[in-house]
Amino acid sequence: MDAIRSKANHVPSAASSPTSAATSAAPQVSAAATTPVANPVSSAAAVAKNAATTPADTFKGSPSTSPDLPVTGLFTSPLRGADQIRQSGVLERMARVQGVKVPASELNRTIEHDAILVQQDLARMSPEQIAKLKEAAYSHPECKADLDPAIKMGHYGSAKHKEYGALIEKLTGGIISAEEAMAMNPTGGIPGPNDKKIPLFADFGPVARHAMRHDATGFLKTRLNVGPGYGSKTTIFGRQSNDPLAGQILGVTREIFHSSKLPVSDHVAKPGRFA
Repeated sequence: MDAIRSKANHVPSAASSPTSAATSAAPQVSAAATTPVANPVSSAAAVAKNAATTPADTFKGSPSTSPDLPVTGLFTSPLRGADQIRQSGVLERMARVQGVKVPASELNRTIEHDAILVQQDLARMSPEQIAKLKEAAYSHPECKADLDPAIKMGHYGSAKHKEYGALIEKLTGGIISAEEAMAMNPTGGIPGPNDKKIPLFADFGPVARHAMRHDATGFLKTRLNVGPGYGSKTTIFGRQSNDPLAGQILGVTREIFHSSKLPVSDHVAKPGRFA
């Protein structure tokens, strides 16, 4: 954990215990977070193989339609400061999605569409600017206030929290690792404000998927000022993109009729991921 203790003393560990807090002073993560995940996708051999066989400038899909970048092998640590961002060359790769058009409303946007918007904005920043914004996210009042409640309710480091982290990593092309995302937003992925889980409908599929995407894009807008935010103001009745009340109705409606496929999270906070 020494690799990340200096920056965030509560980043889920990817180097030792899968879900331990990064400092002994922090409360222990719930037992739910320590449940072994079947078929882990990360190992030193897999990382080396993927890095060797995936060309650094190759997209998984067409550069004009897909923002998916070959993140595996680009980064060597869950803590991604200015130097790692620069050395990875990820910002140069993101320049390929500049000018790509996506649907204006969250009703019609996929996760891939959101990623294009996020990465278009990130590509306009320098590694130093991004690193500074990430540092500020760790010290944001909500981050500090939400950590203890998230641990006590068993969310911090849980499977659901890892899903949130994996989504942020996908949206940002790896500039924010899943582990960093979890530390920056301890309650990320909970349906409801902060640690206040909404009753009755929180575990209803469409609501849960919407909450995951809503939290992720809202976090990126309010902390880094990138991407579509909580929702897009496409009518006079719409709310601003940094308003947590924006995008709620259309987001849930989207998930009812067009279920989002969230990225896999088996690799998050697993020993050997950055071996």
